[in-house]
Amino acid sequence: MQAACKKRLEEIQSIRVAKLEHTASKQYRASSMQAVCEKHSEEIQSIQVAKLEYIASKQSRANSKQAVCKQHARSVQKRFRAFELLS
Repeated sequence: MQAACKKRLEEIQSIRVAKLEHTASKQYRASSMQAVCEKHSEEIQSIQVAKLEYIASKQSRANSKQAVCKQHARSVQKRFRAFELLS
């Protein structure tokens, strides 16, 4: 009887250990998956930041070109007015 109880207790402990190992394995996989998702999210954010920086750079260049064109137009207008005054 005592041997049967001891054997049953060992079986129960073995089941508990297996459950704990299974739970630990699930938690490890979940944390690994979370880490993968976080890394992927960081990569996506990095790409988005790079795109925004590229767009900002293009806009800055466009604004600079526009400013140069406006300055050139003013210069041409001044020369034209000066020419009209001389005529």
